[in-house]
Amino acid sequence: MEEDAPLLEAPVPAPQSRTAFAARFYIQFDHYKRLLWKYGWIPVLAVTAGAGLQWYFIKDAQPQYASVGRMIVGVRIPLPNMTPPIEEVNNFLGTQSELMKSDSIGNRVKQSLQSKRPELHPVPVELEVAISPKASIFNLQAKGAEPAYTQAFLETTMQEYINLKKELFEKATLSTQTSLEAKLKEAGVELEQSHAAVISYRATNDIVIQPAGGNSALDHLSSAQLKLAEAKSDLVSLKITNSENRDEAYKVADSKLVEMKFERDHLTNSTMTSDKLEFTNLNKRIAIQEDMVNYLQTRSEEGMKNAQLVQEQKIQSLIGEVEQWGKKALEENEKMSSLDALKEVERRLQSHYDSIQSDLHTLDMDKGLEQETITTLDAATPAVAIPPQKIKRTIMAGLVGFFLGIGIVVFLDRLDDRPNCFTELEELFAMPVLGQFPLLKPKSRKIGVPILQLDDDRYPLIEANRSLRSALLYQDSRHEQPKSIVISSARPNDGKSMVAANLAVTLAQTGARVLLTDADVRRGVLHKHFSVPSSPGLAEVLLGQCPWSSAVVQTPIPNLFLLPRGTSPRHSVNLFATAGKVLSEIAGHFDYYIFDTSPVMVGDDVLSLAPHVDGVVMVVRAGFTSGRVVQTALDSLQLRRVKVLGLVFNGVRPGASDYYYYKFKEYYPDPQAAKNNGH
Repeated sequence: MEEDAPLLEAPVPAPQSRTAFAARFYIQFDHYKRLLWKYGWIPVLAVTAGAGLQWYFIKDAQPQYASVGRMIVGVRIPLPNMTPPIEEVNNFLGTQSELMKSDSIGNRVKQSLQSKRPELHPVPVELEVAISPKASIFNLQAKGAEPAYTQAFLETTMQEYINLKKELFEKATLSTQTSLEAKLKEAGVELEQSHAAVISYRATNDIVIQPAGGNSALDHLSSAQLKLAEAKSDLVSLKITNSENRDEAYKVADSKLVEMKFERDHLTNSTMTSDKLEFTNLNKRIAIQEDMVNYLQTRSEEGMKNAQLVQEQKIQSLIGEVEQWGKKALEENEKMSSLDALKEVERRLQSHYDSIQSDLHTLDMDKGLEQETITTLDAATPAVAIPPQKIKRTIMAGLVGFFLGIGIVVFLDRLDDRPNCFTELEELFAMPVLGQFPLLKPKSRKIGVPILQLDDDRYPLIEANRSLRSALLYQDSRHEQPKSIVISSARPNDGKSMVAANLAVTLAQTGARVLLTDADVRRGVLHKHFSVPSSPGLAEVLLGQCPWSSAVVQTPIPNLFLLPRGTSPRHSVNLFATAGKVLSEIAGHFDYYIFDTSPVMVGDDVLSLAPHVDGVVMVVRAGFTSGRVVQTALDSLQLRRVKVLGLVFNGVRPGASDYYYYKFKEYYPDPQAAKNNGH
């Protein structure tokens, strides 16, 4: 038996990033191309207006003259005990640039020129100040109509700026000096008060805190503590020494007594008479030795006890002395701490006083030196004529107008919520799009776009309606096919009547019996497309003036029947109140029921009829219907629990980037060739 063939692995789908990017690119390109075609006149108009206005204002402009000069941040030699001005430490170039162009300097310059150079004719002068990159150099340029006045204006500006800086520095110096002198005076008073407090405290506590010859309470305390420690050590040594000596003497005497008793016992057992005298002497010595042992035992204990008692009394006396001097030392330490605190305050005040004095001294030194941080580097040059640059300024104005126009176009585009392509429609509404209908040119304004015929050769329109038919009939296999469908729109002129008529024709071509009802009783036009009378029709049926069978007419399309709109009464507010009853009477006589109703936002007709049918299809016209209006209409239908089957995108430009259907004309037969073959 042959082995089973290995199963083929499922192919891995290719990444869709490139495809999605390409689709998005072409959609955006098509969107902006359409936007430019629609609003392209706005940037053109803005460019023309900007360039024209600029040319109008500068064509007769007087010639201008320019004088230039430069100023630099001065170099100062640092001296001891001198601090540089604060403005040299910080980045102040921008501030100085604005000060040069300020009205304060300008007014001073005008007054100075008027008083010192009255022969010059004053003219408006424009001053520009630029800072050289990576350098502390100011480049000044004055522009005016009079060359002499322009040069003098720039020279005076540079000088008046320096004068103003000097005045500001003098004012700041005087203010600082006054403030420092006041602080110095206040610090001197505080220092004197602190010094007096130290002297007063010393005088009050002189005996306690000013010991002579090192006999302070702390020294006495240390001496007493040392004696106490020595006494305790002597006591321990005494106990140890007495105990050791007593035991040693007692042991020796007792050992000798034992030996003597042993010797007496030996003599007692002896029979020799010559030993009696020796025996008697031995007894005497034993008696003496016993007395000695007893004496050593009793006398050592008493002497030791007496010596220890004397040492313990000495220790108790020293303990009392330590406690007494400890209290005195603590009191002395507290007073010394208070004195140190007073001295620390005095030192701090003295340091503060010296610092203020140093600042005043430095300020006095700085006043006698040149304090100007910015000085003239290059004097003002003679004013020379500058070209007006009319063309450049006109082009710049045109560019400003162009970008302004583009901004207006983008703003209008953001306000426009009308979908122009299939992608934009999907982004606006989370509903299925059942079909896209191409934009067709009407044959004439009177006839408009005719509906589908049996021999129609508009293949894109035919295929679009077939696609809509398939989407409706096979949209959801879990539910029954919709038999009764309302075709409506959010607003008029969206093409709902054409969609309804062509869908009915497409359904009838399958052999199904279709009833097309013109439910737009106010402005219905279906009777014109099929060339039948408008009445009797739906209006008469709803009013009970005739049966529905008498109002239904056969159209030229096989299996397609039409119920015209009828003659609408003047007040038709409650006309569709009996719609449910009429629909129940017609039910079962046809396979499909298509209703062309009035727009949802026009009246309540569709909202009264829709709950009695299987579903509603909303028609949205590309580039015409507002998304806000469509959403409002859908909300109204959903509020009444009406089933919305989907959307139909009508009037789509065949050239749209995401309209891929029915573009391949070569795939369909040529109508002219078909006619020739027929002949």
